[in-house]
Amino acid sequence: MGERLIKGRTLAERRQERRQALLESALELFGTRGFAATTVDDVCRHANVSTRNFYEEYDNRLALLSALVDELAERALHAVVAVEIEPGPDFVARRTQVRVSALVHALVDDPRVARVVFVDNVAGWAQYPELMTDILGRFTRWLHEFWRDHLDGLGVARERQQALAVGVVGASVALLGDWARAPGDRTSVDDIVDHIVEFATVLLRLPRVGDESGG
Repeated sequence: MGERLIKGRTLAERRQERRQALLESALELFGTRGFAATTVDDVCRHANVSTRNFYEEYDNRLALLSALVDELAERALHAVVAVEIEPGPDFVARRTQVRVSALVHALVDDPRVARVVFVDNVAGWAQYPELMTDILGRFTRWLHEFWRDHLDGLGVARERQQALAVGVVGASVALLGDWARAPGDRTSVDDIVDHIVEFATVLLRLPRVGDESGG
């Protein structure tokens, strides 16, 4: 026998819809009111999900925040991967600029996302270090993979590559956190991108425009 349908949907489909509704409500409420000012009941009312069903999906608010940040990180990395760069002169430098730009814009263009990732999430790291390890680890692994061939070509040991990737990610999070927490005194997003690219270029010994040739 097939899986029992409820209102034309399987239990797995209904649970997925419920989880998505809770994540969307968390983005709206955490991203506007803030994590500390939002209760489980608030999220449930906004999502039209019962508290019983909430606790079938998540242990608590922190688990919901962690799942939300995980999804936002996935979206951002997908935005980066989707960018296509034509081979040619200054390929590595152009690829770095374009992909860093895509990543940063994916994380800050929606002010709710910026608040969740760089304000409320960062504020919770001291209390929940495992959340910091998970999220920073995701971006560090991506960055390491992204520039591995280049660093291998320079003869940089793999363990040092990892340390350099951690440094770039940590500095980037600090820059973006300062930007997100100071709405009245912000530099442009493109300026932040330039700062991150410059830091990565120096730390990872990446070629600058005009320093390389070929694709």
